[in-house]
Amino acid sequence: MTVYFKKISINLTVWIGCIVFTATPLQAQTQYINFRHYSLADGLSSYKVVKVLQDRFGFIWIATQDGLNRFDGKDIIIYNKSAREKHLLLGSDITGMLEDTVRNILWVITPYGGLNGINLSTGEVQYAVATADTSSRFGHPWLKSLVQRGDELWIGTYDGITVYNIEENKLKNPVTFPFKKDARKNYEFDIHYLHVDEYNRVWAFVANYGLLLFPENDFSAAFHYPLPELLIPAGYLFKRINSCQNTEPGKLLIGTHTGAREIIYDESGIITVKNNVLPEAERKDVRHLYQDAKHNLWFATGEGLFRKNTKDGITYMVEDVNKADQKKWTSSINDIFFDKHNNLWLGTLQGAAIATRLQSPFQNYYQSADLRTKIERSSFVFPYNDSVEFVCAYEGFYRVDNFKKEIRRLKEGGSWFMFRHKGGKMIVCMNGRIYHFSLPNQFTEIEKVYPELAPISHQSFNSAVYWNDSLLFLGSEESKGVYEWNYKNRKLIKTDSLSSVPLKDGIVNSIYKDRRNRIWILSDNSFAVYNPANCQLENHELVHPVTGQILNLYFDVCEANGYYWLASYGSGIIQLDEKLSIKKIISTNDGMANAGVYKVFPLNDSLLLSTSNNGLSKINIRNYSVSNYFESDGLHSNAFEELCGTIYNGKIYAGGPDGFTIIDPKFITPNTTPPELYINNIIIESKNGRQEITDLFLQTAKLPRNLLQATVWFSALNFSSPELTTYAYRIKEQQDEWVQLGNQNFVTIIGLTPGTYTLQVEAKNEDGVESAIKEIQIILLPRWYQTSWFKILVALLALGITYGLYRVRINQLKKEKEIRSHLASDLHDDLGSTLNSVKVYTNMAMTEKENNGYLEKIKESTQEAISGVRDIIWVLDDKKDLLDHLLTRINTFAVPLCEAHHIAFNRRVNDVLLDSKLGKEEKRNLYMIIKEAINNSIKYSGAADINLFIEKKDNKLLIGITDNGRGFEQAKITEGNGLKNIMRRSADIGYRASVISSPGNGTSVLLEKK
Repeated sequence: MTVYFKKISINLTVWIGCIVFTATPLQAQTQYINFRHYSLADGLSSYKVVKVLQDRFGFIWIATQDGLNRFDGKDIIIYNKSAREKHLLLGSDITGMLEDTVRNILWVITPYGGLNGINLSTGEVQYAVATADTSSRFGHPWLKSLVQRGDELWIGTYDGITVYNIEENKLKNPVTFPFKKDARKNYEFDIHYLHVDEYNRVWAFVANYGLLLFPENDFSAAFHYPLPELLIPAGYLFKRINSCQNTEPGKLLIGTHTGAREIIYDESGIITVKNNVLPEAERKDVRHLYQDAKHNLWFATGEGLFRKNTKDGITYMVEDVNKADQKKWTSSINDIFFDKHNNLWLGTLQGAAIATRLQSPFQNYYQSADLRTKIERSSFVFPYNDSVEFVCAYEGFYRVDNFKKEIRRLKEGGSWFMFRHKGGKMIVCMNGRIYHFSLPNQFTEIEKVYPELAPISHQSFNSAVYWNDSLLFLGSEESKGVYEWNYKNRKLIKTDSLSSVPLKDGIVNSIYKDRRNRIWILSDNSFAVYNPANCQLENHELVHPVTGQILNLYFDVCEANGYYWLASYGSGIIQLDEKLSIKKIISTNDGMANAGVYKVFPLNDSLLLSTSNNGLSKINIRNYSVSNYFESDGLHSNAFEELCGTIYNGKIYAGGPDGFTIIDPKFITPNTTPPELYINNIIIESKNGRQEITDLFLQTAKLPRNLLQATVWFSALNFSSPELTTYAYRIKEQQDEWVQLGNQNFVTIIGLTPGTYTLQVEAKNEDGVESAIKEIQIILLPRWYQTSWFKILVALLALGITYGLYRVRINQLKKEKEIRSHLASDLHDDLGSTLNSVKVYTNMAMTEKENNGYLEKIKESTQEAISGVRDIIWVLDDKKDLLDHLLTRINTFAVPLCEAHHIAFNRRVNDVLLDSKLGKEEKRNLYMIIKEAINNSIKYSGAADINLFIEKKDNKLLIGITDNGRGFEQAKITEGNGLKNIMRRSADIGYRASVISSPGNGTSVLLEKK
């Protein structure tokens, strides 16, 4: 161990006894900032926020007494001892955290819990060292502070310091101290704050002692400085060092319970200590301090939040413009933090707060500092100079002093409108009269100053426009049109009396002079454009290009980017070209908070600002994106009045219920920072259950075969207006166009066929600035029936089926060949022999004189041949393959033949069997068998009846041909060709044939399908 010694020059102050002082309020100018607040009601784990940190990805980590919160501007993930497994911490009261950029870990400590390490890319708790198991090595289970030096985490406890070696994953022995514990004092080694300087030394601020410095690679203090040497009074229990900040190399600013101290040091140790470096906070409890990127110093005391400007040395008290209870927030600050986009974060006992602009564009006025005077409903604000306004209100006429925050009512009664006349004279419309107003509080009837205005002295006006150097146009509030006052010639006339075309509508909502020196007169159902140079007046009506409805209630108009922008109450803002044709209507569908627009102001050639019945809207007229502002953003109210809006010295003065707001457009700047977009996690739901993949570096995700659906969640870090961040996605392999999601920050994947897809996501902030495109490859694994092996199996099966069908076809062709062979045989045997007989009989008839017998035989043979041909044609007909068709053919043959021989032919068939399908061979052979049997009965039996029956026996076809003829003894009859043909044909078609006969009992031929 090396110990360094150097003579130290210290401004030593000795404190004796007990010091009692009375804190005086800090006097400072006021800086108004609009904070967005997050508390328990917004999803934080607790109201008490102790520390705020931003990690390398841009996520905000908010440490509270009931857990740690990971915040992306929209969603909050809570880590504590009650969280689910991935987010489970050892304890919930977060007392320290830091980011380990080398290992991508967020280290967190909790009292009586332990040390936790959270993987920043996956969001999962990766390390856990519990105090319950290793309390002796921690020194004390109450962990209070945390710093990192290389591979070591130095952990300050209520009773000493312990070191955790990250690489070795174990705790070292507690750090030794250069003094012994006083047995009379509790927690002598209470380590309240730790700090690491540029020399890699650890600074340990011990609550009841002072400061210890531990050199690099050493666990023993080389220097120790008691509290008096740090100019901190001794004698109190638990003297605290609340915060410290390196303002520049070699200078450390510390906040204590008795003000701030600046410590100047070098490699050898402390050189000197300076007191009263923040005279505004002398003897006050400086709870936290922070130096921003511009070297302005921010510090918090019990009185509130302050900023000390390094350029002019002025200290400003920071006030929240939109919180009536803002003192509860600014007076209870535990932590001040600036993120990488210069957003200001506060950790307080009320929650966390963020300011994305360090100067609010809104400054509202409602009541005086003494709370005695209130402006209930302003109708018009007249800026007299940069610090004084006169306010016309429904209940009186007021004077407002911005610097003094003083509001005085000068006159009771309803006041309506006010304007400044030439020479600085002011004219006010109130109580149904027009007055000349002069300071400090003098009201004179207008006709006494300007007699020519006597005819309108009891009217009210809502607008006034000067034209050239002699004319003033006044818009009547009482539906009496527009008056033209020539104040040089002292003449007053009605404007449309000079024109050949009168005003279509006498109601006047406002008048406006455009860049072409024309006067616009805005009415309820139309507007007119009047040229005073030639007294030409044109009335205009506008029709909605989609609905066809007439647009109305025109309250204001302005010019920007070469277009006219017309405020139409209920419709929004109408964009008109030079010919006064509608180009676009901007309304709630485009994001405006309300379509009831009153006033519209051009901020530049790309931005408009409009007041409405519900909020203030900023419109980017190049891409038509819209941002809205409300009372929560610092406005006096969400509502404005139709007349209450004017511009003075670049600022807009607009009001309504509960006062008015001064709007400084230079602080309403577009957000040019693109959102930082990340794929947060993928939730996979399958038949096996639910699975979650969380990794900010994830590039490929495989989805299971039994997927039901997958949901891809993403975050676009935009803390300025997170609720206005919009998302879009596309799947490159399926679509070229982006699918707009609005504020939805997830995509559900369902119904895709197996394959590899590229999911692309992008986000836009409230001003349309796009993020970088984030993409992830999605591999959808096939189900078992979609795999390659299954497809091969199916292909083989299809091949087998094809081959089987081929074999069936071959068999069919063989059968058809057999049929053709049988038909050829029939043609040869039957038809051929018949035709040969015809030939023989013909020759004999030609050679013999007595030929009548031969001609008869020729006739019979010819009929037999024709019948045979018809039988063959019938067999080949595919449309006649039913049993019914067979019976019809048998009837055609048998009935005439039996009748010719005076034999009755009877048929008994179950109708259900008529639709039975027969094969060609089966049909042919059954027909030939039945025909043979009937022919035999007619020729040999001498029967009076021949019967044909067909039925089913054991679900098989049974066919019988019977007669009541003479019969025969089967034993004495040898099988002739007829019986042989019956037996052969039956066997060919799978039937069993039997012939039953006996003398005197007829004959039966039975066919039964096997």
